[in-house]
This record gives sequence, structure tokens and C-alpha cells, in this order.
Amino acid sequence: GASLGALLGFSRSCETGGCPLTANPYRGAIYGGIMGLLLTLALFQSTSRKDSESPVPTDAEGKPLVTEIENVRDFDAKVLKSKGTAFVNFHAHWCKPCRNFRPIYHEAAERLSGKVSFFRVDVDKVADVASSFGIKSIPATIVLENGKEKSRLNGVATLEELEEAAGK
Repeated sequence: GASLGALLGFSRSCETGGCPLTANPYRGAIYGGIMGLLLTLALFQSTSRKDSESPVPTDAEGKPLVTEIENVRDFDAKVLKSKGTAFVNFHAHWCKPCRNFRPIYHEAAERLSGKVSFFRVDVDKVADVASSFGIKSIPATIVLENGKEKSRLNGVATLEELEEAAGK
């Protein structure tokens, strides 16, 4: 970036000297270096951050305690037909509050293992399920009892709120 900026500053000039990039080679190098640095940081951040994933908790047999729902058929078979209490967290990979809520949700899955089933639905992948529940903002967690909605938690819920919702 700096060398490109210096080259532009050297090969082109501005009659008034007011053009920040082409006024002189030094200024071109500085602006080019800054732009190169910003571009590198932007590219590095987008490739290094993969959903701020906390590891999915597992039970004693190694089965995941939180099930990611991939399609409507999965949702119908695993969630709506499940017996007992189930939490369904609606999220998206690009949603910062959703990424912040993920470790809390996983902690709740560990604490309430055996009492509550935990599911996650990506609203971008399974939009039909999200719209059928009227999800307008994420993260949102729906508490189901034998496949029927019992309550709903909007936003980043605390661990205590999740435990209280499981006990209702």
C-alpha cells in the first residue's frame, strides 16, 4: 500500500498541492501505508473471526447437548415432536449479540442437561421456522413444552433467566 501511494504521489501531481494522495511522494506513501494497513486489518478480522464459537458442550457419552437445526424437516422431527421442555435459540452468524449469548446458552445446556433439550436455529438458513414463530429480532429463545410455545426470551438472556424459564 505504501509503495503504491508513493508511486502515485511521485508520478502524478496536483497543481494546488491540496490533493492528499498526490501532493508529494512522502504524503502518498503515508496515505498508501495507512490504507494498506486498514485493508489488511479488515481482511484479517473477517477471516480470523468464525462466529466467536465456544465449543458445543457434550454429555458423558460425547453427544452434543445443543443441536443445530439445519432445515424445517429437522425442526419438525426433533423439536416439535420432542417431549418435555425444549429451548430453541434463533440466531445468525453475523449477529454480535447472538455470538455473545452463545456461551451463556451453552452453560445453560450443561446445567440443565437431562431436564431441557437445547436447539439452535440459524435464521438465515432456516428462515421458514423463524417466520412461523414470528421472530422479528435476534437473539430470541423460545421455550416449548411438548412442542407448544410456553414463553419467549428476547435479546441476550442471562443464565438465571434461562434457568427460571426452564422451571416455569
